[in-house]
Amino acid sequence: MGEKPFSPEFGSVINDSLFDLDTNLGEVRVSDEIKSSLINNEPRIDNVSVSVTIPPDTNEMNCTVQYDITGIASPTQIVDVLLFPARV
Repeated sequence: MGEKPFSPEFGSVINDSLFDLDTNLGEVRVSDEIKSSLINNEPRIDNVSVSVTIPPDTNEMNCTVQYDITGIASPTQIVDVLLFPARV
C-alpha cells in the first residue's frame, strides 16, 4: 500500500507475495488483489478478469489481465505481465 504519493490506500500487497512459497492459495490471493485494485482504482474499465500462475522455485508470477474499456466498443484488452522482485 502507499504506492502513490499522498494516497496511502492506493496499491496492493503484491510485492510482499513475491517471496512466498508457490501455492494455489497464493495464486488466488494475488489474482484477487490485482482484480480488487483495478476495480477500486480504475473507473475506465469493467469486466475485469485476472489469472495468475506461479512457477515453482522462481519468485516470479505470470499474470494475465483481461478487461473492457468503458464506453468504447472495442475488443477485450489482454495484458500479460511477468512480476518479479527487483533490487534498486
